[in-house]
Amino acid sequence: MSMLHTPHPDLNEEERALLPDAPEQTLRRAVQRGALSLDPVMEQLPPRAAAVVRNMIIGERPPMERGLPTPESEPAGRVEAEELQTLRGQTTYRALSAWPSLQRAVDEGTLTVAEALELARTVDHTLGRYTTGTRYAAP
Repeated sequence: MSMLHTPHPDLNEEERALLPDAPEQTLRRAVQRGALSLDPVMEQLPPRAAAVVRNMIIGERPPMERGLPTPESEPAGRVEAEELQTLRGQTTYRALSAWPSLQRAVDEGTLTVAEALELARTVDHTLGRYTTGTRYAAP
């Protein structure tokens, strides 16, 4: 598997400049101006992950923040302070530093760290960005 960094061809110059350090903002801009469609990606995501991506794109807080219920089988409520402190110390959590919406989803218990990391990697692939959590990704 090649680790070459090839930004998505439909990203404009400004988006390409943002890509290494602000992939979330790059994604938001590219989707809002119609350069990228996430429909194929969104169809394959679990509902919670798809909701986080939708909210990331429109710049809203995750559904839990607005008080919407979550299914019984899904994580519920905010992560406890002690558990959150432990999470924030993990390398995998810190790998999400360029993804504030994903870190917030982990903090609030909407996604696990592993789910958030997998979602970041999926979006990285779509954007043509170095994969989050690898030595090639921006810190």
